Amino acid sequence: MEKAAEFQPDLILMDLFMPGTDGFAAAQQIRAVSPPIRTVIIAVSAGAYEEHILKSREAGCDDFIPKPVAINQLWTKMRTYLGLEWIYQKAAESVETEKLIIPPCPEDLESLMNSAKMGDVQSIRDKAEALKQKDKQFAPFAEELIQLAKEFQMSKIRAFLKA
Repeated sequence: MEKAAEFQPDLILMDLFMPGTDGFAAAQQIRAVSPPIRTVIIAVSAGAYEEHILKSREAGCDDFIPKPVAINQLWTKMRTYLGLEWIYQKAAESVETEKLIIPPCPEDLESLMNSAKMGDVQSIRDKAEALKQKDKQFAPFAEELIQLAKEFQMSKIRAFLKA
């Protein structure tokens, strides 16, 4: 209860049946703090009986969510009580932020594949660095290849070059 008064959280999810003290008593104690704090308390319990819901309201809980907690129900209650607005990123926006991996010409790919087949990590790294210098559009491709080479991921390198 002291923590609630000290931190004054916007929301408390209160389990009604906890060891030591029950959520009903804890909610009453939070509501009895002086000076009063205006924290939203949502009771949570697997026992979603009408008597528990009513008792939680009498104890000072603002609402009730049965367990298992459905995340969409929790978000809806958070939006209602806290005035939150969920902002979703559009799928098209997330694609724009990803680096576009453009492979080099077939001759360069073949040369890289030959090095990969021989297990020549240094040659792969050198060729990838040369690609970066050749044209910046190949930088994401080269960086991926360099990272795989640093980790000696030869099978992943071959799969990456085939893709």
